[in-house]
Order: sequence, then C-alpha cells, then structure tokens
Amino acid sequence: MERKTNKGITELLLAKMVAASEIPIIETADIHSKGIYMSRDGKHEIYLKQSLTTREKLKVLLHEYGHYVHLTHYFKDESRAECEIIANGAAFFICDKFGLKIYKAVDLNKFSNDADVVARLTVTIQTVGEHIISGIN
Repeated sequence: MERKTNKGITELLLAKMVAASEIPIIETADIHSKGIYMSRDGKHEIYLKQSLTTREKLKVLLHEYGHYVHLTHYFKDESRAECEIIANGAAFFICDKFGLKIYKAVDLNKFSNDADVVARLTVTIQTVGEHIISGIN
C-alpha cells in the first residue's frame, strides 16, 4: 500500500470534505477572518478565505464544519465557549484519525473542573467527529 505524505493526506481530506459537504463551501477574499459558518433564513454556508494554504483551508473547514454539524444535529444549549471547544475538539479528533498533526488536542479538564461537563463535551466532540468522518468515507 502506498504511504501518503501529510501533504497528500491533507489534500485528499480537503477534497473529500468539499465533495461530501452537505452545505456550500465558498472561497472568497471578502472575509476578514480565515473562515466562518453562517446560518440565516434556513440556509447554511461556510466561507473560507481564498488566500489560505491547503493546510490552513483544511484546518478552518474542519472547525467550521464542526460548528455546522454540532449546531444542526446535536446542539443542546451549549455556551459559545463550549461550541468553540466542540468545533476544535472535533477538528482534532478527525485529524488524529487520519494521522495529521495540524490541530492541537483539546484539554477539557483545563476548560472545566466539572466532570459532568467534561463527559458531555467529550461525547459531543466524538459524535460530531464521527458524523463528519462517516460523511467523507
């Protein structure tokens, strides 16, 4: 079996994410941040800054797609901070499954001392990550 480089895995995963996306992914120069997930009037879109490298696009897309999946499929009244933790955690979860070291692990114990919160977020991160992986496989 051919061994893929990190660059090859990154390019393949990005292409699979775009092809399997349930919502439009729009590359544009007209945003100030690296990316954003938007939901308005029942319409969902992800915007990515056009000038990003392939690696950066994948990182941003995984995070923003994590927001989309979490907020449309699994949201249970989490705070904004928890939503960010879930999107980052899901992005790391996916990268880890594909052997990519482009996202930092999320330490939920630093986020909260409450074991119930940590357990709930852990399950949500894994669920969102698995949902995304199942869509691209």
